[in-house]
Amino acid sequence: MALVGRRRCAFSTAALFKASIHDAPLRSVLYVPADNPKALVKAASSAVRADCILIDLEDGCRDKTSGRANAATALRSNDFGPKRVVLRVNGKGSPWEREDAATAALIAAEANQAAETGRGARLHAIAVPKVECLGDLEVVGRALATACASLPLWAVMETPRGILGLSKLCSEAHTLSASRAAPWTLQALVAGTSDLTKDLRARHTPDRLPMILALTTIVMNARAYGLVALDGVHLDLTNSPEAAETFKRICQQGRDLGDMARCTRPKDV
Repeated sequence: MALVGRRRCAFSTAALFKASIHDAPLRSVLYVPADNPKALVKAASSAVRADCILIDLEDGCRDKTSGRANAATALRSNDFGPKRVVLRVNGKGSPWEREDAATAALIAAEANQAAETGRGARLHAIAVPKVECLGDLEVVGRALATACASLPLWAVMETPRGILGLSKLCSEAHTLSASRAAPWTLQALVAGTSDLTKDLRARHTPDRLPMILALTTIVMNARAYGLVALDGVHLDLTNSPEAAETFKRICQQGRDLGDMARCTRPKDV
């Protein structure tokens, strides 16, 4: 995988503060496994009308090595049109955390340089799973600095500690962004409802009552700090009228809770 090499530089964060995710609608985020190159090509096509494509190196990707190479190729070789592209890496505690972070930063540097000259798609953000504190974003932050890249980060909130510490995380990230001392800024909060339900020992219910506190906490902090709030993926993948109706209801629920964008998987659509 040909990526930009190491070089001496001082990263610039100017672009982080000029561009806003609110400049265009963000209503749907489609998760696509990074180890499925055919799905990545289809996701880039006009047939897929999601506002954002999230290339997944974490739970949805079995072959991490090929996934990293596929992610770089997808951005280099495809025109995603108006769709944003986000790369989800493996987070803390994972044996792939540091390699994913380094690769994501290099992909960001290469892709965004190429996009300036019309030779590929831009990487808009990196999603970091299982975030509980500001330190959980530091591995990606250091990798971005090493690669001379700057990029927004999305924090996936999927643990009880993460939800309880969310206000502190957002406050510290806001202060850091205001100082412009880091090559990243926090841009979005993503509800990791599947893992959170498991950690709470709760049940997946049609009304999602066990998730309401977490979802409202995410929305509250997102609105307080000018971030985007994204709802979690839908788990019922059966092709039935009942499943379709449930999916419709939880989309409406996310809207009613605070205009949350919807994360989806290919089988949802």
